[in-house]
Amino acid sequence: MARVFSPMFQSISTALILFLMFLILFVPLRSESRYERMDEYLNLANELWRFNGTVLVADRGEILLCRGYGFSNKDFGQPNTPQTRFFIGSITKQFTAAAILALRNDSLLNLDSPIIKYLPDYTPDPGRRITIRHLLTHTSGIPNYTDDPEIVLMRTEPLTPDDIISFFRNRPLEFEPGTSFQYSNSGYILLGKIIETVSGQSYEAFLHRRILKPAGMLSTGYGRRESGIPDRADGYTIDQSGNIINALPIDFSVMFSAGALYSTVLDIYRWDSLLYTDAILNRATIAEIFTPSQHNYGYGWYIDSLFERRLAFHGGFLDGFNAVLYRWLDDSVSVIVFSNEDEAPVAKIARGLSAIKFDEPYERPLRRRAIKANPKKLREYAGVYKYEDETYQFISLHEDTLYTNFRGMPRQVLLPLSRDNFFYASDNNKLLSFGRNDKGIIDHLHITDDIYFLTALRIFGPDTAALMLDRTPFLLDAASLGKFAGLYKFDSVAGNFEDSLFLQVENREEHLEISIGNGEAVAVYPNSSIRFFHYSADFQITFHLDEQGAPVGFLLEIAGKILHGTKINK
Repeated sequence: MARVFSPMFQSISTALILFLMFLILFVPLRSESRYERMDEYLNLANELWRFNGTVLVADRGEILLCRGYGFSNKDFGQPNTPQTRFFIGSITKQFTAAAILALRNDSLLNLDSPIIKYLPDYTPDPGRRITIRHLLTHTSGIPNYTDDPEIVLMRTEPLTPDDIISFFRNRPLEFEPGTSFQYSNSGYILLGKIIETVSGQSYEAFLHRRILKPAGMLSTGYGRRESGIPDRADGYTIDQSGNIINALPIDFSVMFSAGALYSTVLDIYRWDSLLYTDAILNRATIAEIFTPSQHNYGYGWYIDSLFERRLAFHGGFLDGFNAVLYRWLDDSVSVIVFSNEDEAPVAKIARGLSAIKFDEPYERPLRRRAIKANPKKLREYAGVYKYEDETYQFISLHEDTLYTNFRGMPRQVLLPLSRDNFFYASDNNKLLSFGRNDKGIIDHLHITDDIYFLTALRIFGPDTAALMLDRTPFLLDAASLGKFAGLYKFDSVAGNFEDSLFLQVENREEHLEISIGNGEAVAVYPNSSIRFFHYSADFQITFHLDEQGAPVGFLLEIAGKILHGTKINK
């Protein structure tokens, strides 16, 4: 006997089926939360880009994500956490700017007064033409002292602010104050000195009393001694073979008010949150901070747009550390990325996390597999490539591996993806492709990343590039090394050293040690009969010989600059 359904039951069943169809067709299944997508992105970054650090993302006062990835100390397996303290490099500048503005609000200085008013011992010309506002906005024209070769060799020694100022105070300006923009750590060193002069306190003490303590930033401070900072992350870098190693030590006084602070992501978030209030600075002053001047720079912040939204941001790099802070001005969104591995693509990570927050397209860290390449064919890519802004990129072949670097930066491994196409071992989303002319010869390259496409033209071929970048050790006996020992005088050195700076060379039987002035002696190793290089820093020295083969002078290439000198004794 057939089962008979009542009309009421049939109508209920039909309604239930229609309702379920509506749910399936028109109501999407629950998607991953933003936290889950961000966390997945960061875990992939940790795995594929070797990102090591701590991240915080907040939206209108609500923390969406705050956690560490990788290790603060690899040897002991100590994980990164929200409490881990990182050196923040040039993010320091926004605190220096805030301190200057606090003094201005107390009527203790004027932004448009010449700096000679507050630094009477500074060189009168250009001290009378440069204002505090010029220093804040990188429009002073003062050369950037961290580009000077001497500072590279002296970075492990404690320096006073006056020591640092002596590197640039007598150098000619790059341009007339206020007429152009050039990022200058020198300007922010002078701002720190002005803070000390006007307040009658040390930079560290004034910053703590006026900014950090009122902000409740109890885990932020001035990095005078690495070992004296609890919960501090150790700094790492990547060597020429792509291995993560300990970064070179640095005395943080070398960066002073331009980059010597350490902090945590939670403290920086406290600071960022207070910039929406008048707790530290009044609203008018905060508006000044985020008003762009030349090159879209405000006071310690870049101001730009991304995803059609206003963005203020700043990065910070210091040996072993890389950091970035994104502040979405009209959305009250903060993205803070700190890394204790200085090659980490922190800006790309901050963009990716921001894209997830705003439901914009973004690239997940990719899994790529390198193909095998013939080392003889890899050689044809080697050379020197030039961008429109006069930046040079070097491509070199060493032990069957292709490397790339910019002058003064570590080399990075390039892995072959296909003919003429490579990806970066440290960031496999970043592609480098070579282009050929109508004769099939490599004559340019392209770099493609998630938001930019750059082109550089080849200006030198493999032989010249190898001469400039070759770092293969070369065996010299003790007698051959001994002839280079002695005292050399620089032909000319910018700064207050004038013609009184000397280079001392000593024979250590297997290598040479060189020191400049009272700087620390460093080892250099031969890679030809006359040329020596430093294993980790980007500098090399080439000696000039007379007809009898005796050294008479040198050429020192360091931080993109070339210095000459003459031997004056044995």
